[in-house]
Formats: sequence, C-alpha cells, structure tokens
Amino acid sequence: MADRHRRAGLALARELAAAGQHDEAPDAPPGRGQVGWSGPELVGDERDWRLVHGPTGPGLYAGTSGIALALAGAYRVDGDAQLRRIARRAAASALAAASDLVDAGVVDLAAGSAGIGHAVAWTGALTGDDQLQAGAQALARRTAARLADLPPDPDYLGGTAGAVVALLATHPADAAVRAGAGAAAERIAQVRRDDLIGVSWPPSPGPDATALLGLAHGTSGTALALLAAAEQGAQDAEEVAAAAWDRERSWFDQHSCNWPDLRDGASTAGPGTAGGMVAWCHGAVGVGCARLRWLQLRPDLPQRLVVLAEVTAAIEAARRRVMAARAALREGVATDASLCHGLTGVTELLLAAAELPGGSDHARAAGRVGDLILAEHEQLGRWPCGLPTRDGDDGPPQPPGLFLGLAGIALGLLRLDDAAALPSMALPRPIPRLGDAAG
Repeated sequence: MADRHRRAGLALARELAAAGQHDEAPDAPPGRGQVGWSGPELVGDERDWRLVHGPTGPGLYAGTSGIALALAGAYRVDGDAQLRRIARRAAASALAAASDLVDAGVVDLAAGSAGIGHAVAWTGALTGDDQLQAGAQALARRTAARLADLPPDPDYLGGTAGAVVALLATHPADAAVRAGAGAAAERIAQVRRDDLIGVSWPPSPGPDATALLGLAHGTSGTALALLAAAEQGAQDAEEVAAAAWDRERSWFDQHSCNWPDLRDGASTAGPGTAGGMVAWCHGAVGVGCARLRWLQLRPDLPQRLVVLAEVTAAIEAARRRVMAARAALREGVATDASLCHGLTGVTELLLAAAELPGGSDHARAAGRVGDLILAEHEQLGRWPCGLPTRDGDDGPPQPPGLFLGLAGIALGLLRLDDAAALPSMALPRPIPRLGDAAG
C-alpha cells in the first residue's frame, strides 16, 4: 500500500505545480519574478464567514511557502527536476515577501516570517539550495530580533509562541536566534495565570476567563514553545510547561478520550465535560502530538507513564474518529482529509507515535488512515479539504495550501512512505543538511 500513497502524493504534487502561476522564463534562476497560487480563503469568524477566491499569501499555513515545501518533498522522493524548479522559485518568492512582514511585526508561525523562514529552510535542504537556506537563516535572525519589540502572545499558530518554536527549529545554532526566542518564551511564561491546578494563558483578563486547550490556540501549543526554549537554556521554561500541561490534564474526559473545546463561550463548562474536535488544531490529536514531543526530548521524564497514558488516550480518540470516517464514507459522505483538522493530522499523530520504542504498529495504522484518504478520493473524485461549505457553493472548496488543502494532503501521503526523509509541519523540527540528490 505504501507505493499507492507515494504515487498519489506525487500525482497531487504535480497537479499543484502545474496550477502555479509563473511570470518568468522556464530557465530563470530562483528569486527572479514571482511564483504563486490562487484559491479559496475563509474570511470572517466562526459565526459569520464567507469564502473568497484570490491569490495566496506567502505564509506557511495557507500560502506559497507551505506549497513550496510540499513540492520540495515530492522532489526529494522522485527527483523530478520540474518540481525542484517550481519549489525553489516559490520559496524564493515567499522569502522576498517575508521581509515586509518582519517590518510590520507579523512574525507568527501561520502567516508570518517565522513560519515562512522554516518552510523555506526545509525547501532549501530538500532541494539542495544553499542560497535558500542562507536566506531563511537571515530571516530567522531578523525575526528573532523583532520579537523584542512585540508583546508576548501565547498562541501557537498566530502568536509569538509558535514563532519561538519555528525559529529554534530553523536556526538553533545561531546565538542571536536562541537569545531572541528564549527571551520571548520567558516573557510568555511571565504573563501566565496561576490556576487551582497548574497555569494557563486566558484570552482575556479576569478570574473567570477560561484558557483554551489544545495545540493551535491553547495550552499545548504554548507549552511546546516553552519546551523548545528550555532546550536552549531558558530559565524555568520546562517547569512552567509542565504546570500548563497539569492544568490541561485536569480537563481530560475519559469517556470521549478527548480534551474539550472551550471556544464559543464555553467558559462555564467544567473539567470532565465531553465534546469538541478530535484534530491537530483542537482536541486529542494535537494534544497527543505535543506530549509525544515532550517524550522525545525527555526520554527520562519522571512523569513518563502519565504522559504515555495521555498519548494512548489521544490515539484512541483518533481511532474512533477514523472509524466514524469509514462509516461516513460507506454512506457517500467525505471526511476532511486536511492536516489542520482532518485525517492527515491523524496520520501525523500516528507517525510521531511510531518513533517510540516498539511503535511499528502505529506506522501501520497511519498507513491504513492513508488508505482511507485514498478511498475517499477514489469514491468522490476529489480530495476533501478543510474549508467549510454552504448550500449553493460552487462545489467543495479545494485550497492549495499546506494546513487546510492539497499541499498538506500531498506531503502527508508522501510521509507515509518514508516519514524520516520528509518534514512534518505538525511539529517543526531542526533542519538537517540533506544534499542535492533525491532520495
């Protein structure tokens, strides 16, 4: 089955490459002209939203740098020179746009300079482009310096917390990057609230405000940033991260094997309340990914058995979601396959669990989820992505980006064939020097 995942991921990557909009000659070097994509984008909030169609920005989450990363991964697998050319040009386009973002203080993981730099650095490594890697490292230094002027924001996707993780994964050898990211993490730790159990970062002031749980916008994401900074010597950062996870643990619901979604005014709900998403962004999948990173960094962790129990619960919640998706497909209903809140996120949890001693069963389970994603595509004739639809919409939206769309599905399918060779944006990691030859 692994070869089916590889072939499908490569085919999807080539479709994405063909859909890119180029304004330079085929033999132009990277960095000249622009390469980009267009597609649907969600505008508004969860209650009042609409889809608009337009060009993607440079960001990691939905834009050019994330797509470039997926194409670079496909090149690494197959050695297709056209994929390499387009990936490098797209990454160079995103890198050029990131300079203005730093000046504007847009430094976050999702749409800002930290996420762009991380994607561009990986693209350079996968395609053997030292110039891209050097540009990404320079961007990381500028971004780290810019953090000193910005208020602490514990949000993983949209705040300085995610920037800390991306910067330390992009250029950990640079003293200025380590210092800037570490100082930003320490400022995040300083604005924590002490709770009855553990600590948290509520979205608004006041004793009754409830901090969110999970990875994208909640406790797990903030704690990951502190853990990354602790690896580089930030004072007391891991202790605060552990206290944050104590608080998140108190909300675990044993019946659903999930952590509840506390958005939408759910602050009156108490620990043990069931409900919510089982996804990378909110719920068990992201919580499990964060706990696995802790175990990877601290194999001698004193509370290892407790954290392993949380990982087991997260995997069980993911298994139930996959079972529900299979049942829905038998009725002709597609389940979101995206990285952010779909089945590709589930594969990332399972692939991370497969890195634990004796984790080979989890790798096989990830492959079975990949089979389900392929079955959805074969039955429905499309890749089910992560944007919502309404009656009257002109077909299900197919964004090109990494977290909600086609690029993330393509990269996720390719990682099922060889997860060690390709990066996961579910949990950014340091970038090796891979050389120029395709593997």
